[in-house]
Amino acid sequence: MPFFIPSRIADNLTVTLVLIVGLLACRMIAEAIVARRSDPVALRRHKFKIRALCNVVLAIGLLVIWLSEIQDMMLSLTAVLVAVVV
Repeated sequence: MPFFIPSRIADNLTVTLVLIVGLLACRMIAEAIVARRSDPVALRRHKFKIRALCNVVLAIGLLVIWLSEIQDMMLSLTAVLVAVVV
């Protein structure tokens, strides 16, 4: 019985899940290390920086992983729009 998800998509999903789990683990470890500080203002600032950095890495990682699929989708959307205009 064939699998209903193409292998390229399944590979992208696997890499995406690994990226998300890895970033979550890194974020938790970094926040635990930073939580040892006693200054609450510095603690908030460092936690915000950690979260922002993780979000940027996640966004760039997802863009790199899914770029080929996004390009295919945009090409298909462009073809449909041209067909509607014509």
